[in-house]
Amino acid sequence: MPAILLPVADEPAWQVAELAREALQPGFADVLVYHTGHLGRDPVTLATLDFMKDLFAAVGWKSPQLSVCVLMPRLGWTPEKLASRSDLRGMAVHAAAPARQMGLALLTQLQSLGAVGLGVEPLFLEVGSQEAAAPIGSPSGMCAPGSGAQARIHGQPGTALDRELSFKKVAVGGTFDRLHAGHRLLLAATAAVASAEIFVGITADRLLVNKQGREWLEAYEVRSGAAVGYMEATHPGVRVTAGPLLDPKEPPLATTDPSFEAIVVSEETIRGAEAINAGRAERGFAPLVVVVVGLVRGQHSSSGKLSSTDLRLDR
Repeated sequence: MPAILLPVADEPAWQVAELAREALQPGFADVLVYHTGHLGRDPVTLATLDFMKDLFAAVGWKSPQLSVCVLMPRLGWTPEKLASRSDLRGMAVHAAAPARQMGLALLTQLQSLGAVGLGVEPLFLEVGSQEAAAPIGSPSGMCAPGSGAQARIHGQPGTALDRELSFKKVAVGGTFDRLHAGHRLLLAATAAVASAEIFVGITADRLLVNKQGREWLEAYEVRSGAAVGYMEATHPGVRVTAGPLLDPKEPPLATTDPSFEAIVVSEETIRGAEAINAGRAERGFAPLVVVVVGLVRGQHSSSGKLSSTDLRLDR
């Protein structure tokens, strides 16, 4: 599906979210946020994950299923790599200087590299009003309920925001039905901290028979493909594989494979990571570093957090 590129530098996350909402024009499926600022160029740290959290929290508060993907030069997204994307069909440029000049320079560079679909005049954007942006992290200081939790390393309080996070083999798991901003945060953070390989465990269909709105659940193949594809799009240099989670009583792969170095979880699934590390300790394996990302809240969610169940029932 066609994608539109949105280059940003050091704009705050709430402003990037507003720009992304405006950038998604009819006929486009995805907004590719190309972060050329220091967070996009420097090693991945907790500060990087905090930007992702604030971005997806702001997106999810208003547009839970808006398809936003953060691309960073640090994760392999050079201009040459961008120009090779066959789905890139347009560019949205923040109209404010100097962002406008930066966007035009990137457009010229991509055109010189033969980018397909960028021969048309780019779309220029003005950021949304402060009132519209206020629910998350805006200059007004207003926040969505419970949106303050940021990224951290579980069991390692006081981890420096500038500590590099890079692990050869990383685990993540979930159901990932109808990808929403909360899923995208978890998957983007996993892709960002992985340097070589990711394994994503996907809840098998047979474990979801009692889910609310079961008749509208996406099949395992759809959910698996979406999760794998999203992480590959975020970090094209890593190998991503998926497998079904078939039996909650059986230890997951991250428990039985000593080569895993880290696992990425949300605040509500920390206990699962603790159980995995307990199983690794029983086998004499080193514990996983547990990277925790904050929950993304849903404005109209019955549970407070953004939920696939609510999205299914609201279809």
